[in-house]
Amino acid sequence: FNRLDARAAQQVWPSVDARTLDRAFGQLQQQNVSFDRCTIAVKGSSAEANCNGTTRFVPRVGSRSEQTEPRQWNFSLRKANSGWQIQDVDAH
Repeated sequence: FNRLDARAAQQVWPSVDARTLDRAFGQLQQQNVSFDRCTIAVKGSSAEANCNGTTRFVPRVGSRSEQTEPRQWNFSLRKANSGWQIQDVDAH
């Protein structure tokens, strides 16, 4: 997400709509997503991660000043052969 690379994001989040994500990334000059605190609950080959953090971004158009927004992410994860993958994300 920090590299604004939809294809790379799809490697860890196979169900993401890479075209839509690529369009969203195209609206940003830069972005930095950081997690301050995460709680993780693992149950066999699935897990839930709840993270609080910050998204900082600079839009490509309009005001090009950095904007900062607090966020909370809820990740549903599944263990695959290649490691943990994101199944679903709820961000607010």
